[in-house]
Amino acid sequence: MNLHTNKKIEIFDKLFSILIIEIIFFILPFLTFWWSFYLLKWNIFIGIMIGFLITIVLNIFLLIKFINNFYNINRFSLILIHLFFSICIFGFFMGVPVFNIIPGILGGIYIGRQASIKNESKKIFEHNLILSNIYSSVVLIFICFCSAYIALSDKYTASNLEGMFNLNFSLTNSMLWTIIISGAMLLILIQNLISTALAKKIYNKTK
Repeated sequence: MNLHTNKKIEIFDKLFSILIIEIIFFILPFLTFWWSFYLLKWNIFIGIMIGFLITIVLNIFLLIKFINNFYNINRFSLILIHLFFSICIFGFFMGVPVFNIIPGILGGIYIGRQASIKNESKKIFEHNLILSNIYSSVVLIFICFCSAYIALSDKYTASNLEGMFNLNFSLTNSMLWTIIISGAMLLILIQNLISTALAKKIYNKTK
């Protein structure tokens, strides 16, 4: 690889690592103190400020260390990070699972770049990618199940969909289940196709 390509890869690694780390550094303290103060019926504004201060402290003392060791994160920590992003995205989009393919896609990018940096063989890379996709699919299935439970528990779901899509017939529970299962399978397929394609592209291009 030439100098220009190396520079682009270096910039990508820094931006990618900073994106993941900063989201965790910001959201985790913010949500922890927001909900803690809310449940304890304390001043939520103080909780938010404490969360921001902790974010600043984390950036000062840990950001550079985490960036330098970003592709050496152990498997258990990666699982927790994936769950964290999945839960946050699920909550942010109020139970709509469409955007929950993002953690799986990010996982594919990570696996591809990690394999390239560690100079892993193609066999090991593909094995780890398969494991990543299986895990991401399992999490996505659970997210879709939670979304389905919320949708089917709401007696207005069918009427809302009928109005949204201007349907001239009534949706039954069996129709809703068909939509939910088909949608979940489609999301899993899209997630695996994108994560696999990006992982292989990054692995082959930066190896």
